[in-house]
Amino acid sequence: MSGLFVYGLSFILWLYVLSRVQVSYAYPFVSLSYPIVMILSNVFLKEPLGKGLWIGVFFILIGTTIIGVTYGRWDS
Repeated sequence: MSGLFVYGLSFILWLYVLSRVQVSYAYPFVSLSYPIVMILSNVFLKEPLGKGLWIGVFFILIGTTIIGVTYGRWDS
């Protein structure tokens, strides 16, 4: 039941975000769930985090940062 509650809450939050910003800006931030899940799985489930995972997280964060910084600079 708690999983359904969290899923419903995330859906409501997603609708709120989409009502404020463009999808082309908001959607790449969904990729931040991968590093969050990776870190939480290490903390709570003691899953090992290798060098390759950290490199992947680095690229996800760099890409999301580039999108966040350049948002609105170029008009399409």
